[in-house]
Amino acid sequence: MDYYCFMKQYGKKTIPSIQWISGKIVKTYSRVSNQGDHCHLMPGEEWVWDNYYLLQEWWRPFTPASKKASSRIRMQSYLAALYIVLCSEGQATEENIIRYADQYQEHRVLTLPELNVFPEMLRLCLLERIGELCELYHRGIS
Repeated sequence: MDYYCFMKQYGKKTIPSIQWISGKIVKTYSRVSNQGDHCHLMPGEEWVWDNYYLLQEWWRPFTPASKKASSRIRMQSYLAALYIVLCSEGQATEENIIRYADQYQEHRVLTLPELNVFPEMLRLCLLERIGELCELYHRGIS
């Protein structure tokens, strides 16, 4: 994804709340839990079912360092993390994170405070992507 196209499309985006994201995932988990027959799950549903306990761990509150960071710092870090998640199509391997972080920083270098909150923003972006996929699934079955 081209950096300038990315910024044009996502530059004004706001950081979503973890409660909003987790609500989408909980909805999918609840639906699967109530289904009863877990033999006929779609792969995405099965993944949410199998990894729900990990997802609950991931949407724990942010650390004090992240809460102390200004909204500008969090936003810049969030945009860098979102760029990585979108470019790597959610494949958050070490190699992809390094490659797309380097690509992002060719246009805008992240400051030390932005890098300090980056892991949490990356976690948030990955959860957001999972939530979006859960929402797409629900639209498909409605």
